[in-house]
Amino acid sequence: MQENSLNLPEFYQDVRKVTFLDFLSTPKQERGKTQKEFANEIQVSEQTLCEWKKDKDFQNELINQVRSNAVPHAPEILNAIAQKAKQGDAYAAKLWFQFVLGWSEKLRQDVLSRTDVHYVITMGDDDS
Repeated sequence: MQENSLNLPEFYQDVRKVTFLDFLSTPKQERGKTQKEFANEIQVSEQTLCEWKKDKDFQNELINQVRSNAVPHAPEILNAIAQKAKQGDAYAAKLWFQFVLGWSEKLRQDVLSRTDVHYVITMGDDDS
């Protein structure tokens, strides 16, 4: 990756690439235009946009930006997963345990192979 004196990736020197990065990191339903319309707006061809998308530095920065844009939604999504898990959705419970407790299938196998103890995890307010 080539960088300038500010240690920024080279593509940050082209405002059009940065604008395209913002465009791609926005959910499609919120963009308000197609990629073709966007290309016309910034006066490049669709082929140029395709080439930019193939660049590894661009791809890495896109992933970082998508993640950054997603962070504010994490609490409400995690809450929705927890609600589904409390209603008995096994997949939601698995997701919740993986995210919140770092649980994994391998960890579960390691624990079971060492102890032969099986734990039953229940959700909800049932005290029985």
